[in-house]
This record gives sequence, C-alpha cells and structure tokens, in this order.
Amino acid sequence: MIPPRHRTEVDDESGLHQQGQQSFAHGLELQDSRRGSGFPAAFHDRRARFADRQAYRELAETERQSDQRLLPLCEKLGWNATLIQNIIPLYDYFLEMRNCVVHRAGRANEGIINLARSNNLDKCMQNWPLEADKHLPELPNLKNGGKIELLPRHAVLASIVCHHAAIQLNKKLIEFLGDQGVVYMTAHHALFGNDRIPRFNEKSADRLINNILTNRYRVTSNSTESVIRILKELDVWKVCQRRFGELYADTN
Repeated sequence: MIPPRHRTEVDDESGLHQQGQQSFAHGLELQDSRRGSGFPAAFHDRRARFADRQAYRELAETERQSDQRLLPLCEKLGWNATLIQNIIPLYDYFLEMRNCVVHRAGRANEGIINLARSNNLDKCMQNWPLEADKHLPELPNLKNGGKIELLPRHAVLASIVCHHAAIQLNKKLIEFLGDQGVVYMTAHHALFGNDRIPRFNEKSADRLINNILTNRYRVTSNSTESVIRILKELDVWKVCQRRFGELYADTN
C-alpha cells in the first residue's frame, strides 16, 4: 500500500489548512480515542509499538489548541525538525496574525511586530523556494495597535505555508504509523469514533474503509483485499464487520 498522496493546488486558506491537517489530526487523536472503541484489548496492547499513550494524548491536546506551534509537535514525537525549519518563521508570523485578526479585531500586537522585524523572517522570505522571476508578496506594514491591512495575496501565502508544513508533518506521521496504523485509524473513524466519517452507499465494512482511505486520506494502490488482509493481521476484521452490521443493518 502506497502512503497517501498530497494535493498540490492552492485552495482557499481555511479549506486548504483544514484538508492538509485532516489525516494528521486524526492520527494524533487515534491513541487517545481508541479506548472504548470495541476493538479487542489484545490489539490495543500490541499497538503500543506505534506510540506511547501518554505522549500521544498530550500531543493530541496540543493539536487541538488554536495556537498550534510546529516545534512542540515535532519535539513531542521525537521528530527531527530540520524539514520544517525553513517554514517556521513564516508559519509563526501568520499564526500570530491569525490571533490578532480573531482576538484583537484585526489590530497588531507587540508579538507580531517582533516577528515581522526578526532576522529569521527576513531569511525565510529570502530563501523561500520560488520559480525564476517570481517573488513573495511584501508583508503588511505594522504598527502596534494599528489595523492590519491584509490582502488576498497574504491569505494565499499563508495557505502555501500551511500546505508545506502539513505535507512534511503528514509524511512523518504516515511513516510513524505505517500501513497498519493508517488502516486502523481509518477503521476507527469510519466505524467506532464519536464523530464518524459519513457513509455513502457502501454495502460492506471493507468497501467503506477502502473508500475513506482513497477519497479522504488519498491512499493510492489500495484495494478491499488489502484492507481486509491488514485488518485480519490486526485481528479486528470480524469486529469491523459486526460493527458495520450494527450501524447499517436497516439500510443494506
């Protein structure tokens, strides 16, 4: 099974940010929400090799917070942050800008002004990979307490920064979970989660899980046969079949 691919086109800021973090957020919540899911206890014990439970719970809570810093996420999972070092200054800048827009009626605070004046942000802007004859838009002029003059180009740039960060973090998370972890995550959120992923017209558990893998998590070269094989390896296939029947007995 090939790891999920990632979208390359730039959508609106909120939609791209949300889509880019879907699999990452679900992966972070997997360990914390697995208790009471109906999966066999023996499987949960074996699953300890994917992550330490307490670390996963703390990381899931960090992910749910609106102030989502990249370095704490990497540190808690023990990941090398080299791949995102060139993203962090712009990411932190736009994160602080978002907080000003949401919590300060769009007025700048001292925090974003300090970030805007930092050498790290200048270096990030100068070294950002671009095609020939292309350049990043100038960032807004800021004054403490003054209105932040945001333009559409700034929203697009923020989307691109979030997209780059999500790609790198998702790659690491997919590597961290492996094929079994990704399939388990999908099965949990399809059949056992408190906020289950909506079902369309799938007539069986394997088709439902495979459809979510393909269309939500963008896994390629998977099949219902491979999904069943992995779920059997994890000794949860019969549990998934039974749960699907309980949920959709009246609609099949």
